[in-house]
Amino acid sequence: GRHIPHDLKVVGFDGANMTRTLLPELTTIQQPIDEMAKRAVELLQKRIAGEQATGSVQLPVKLIDGGTA
Repeated sequence: GRHIPHDLKVVGFDGANMTRTLLPELTTIQQPIDEMAKRAVELLQKRIAGEQATGSVQLPVKLIDGGTA
């Protein structure tokens, strides 16, 4: 008996294309997956080479409003 988004807010994470096929479309947080993979490989290569690797990396995310939040 609850109504989204009036009674309950729903937000997905990762921004997968599949979320856009749902009815109603799912509000989601989209991550830059390609850039995340690139940075992970760079950090891993540095560690394998014995170099000092950065402890954390912050990348921008994007909120895609699908009407559920």
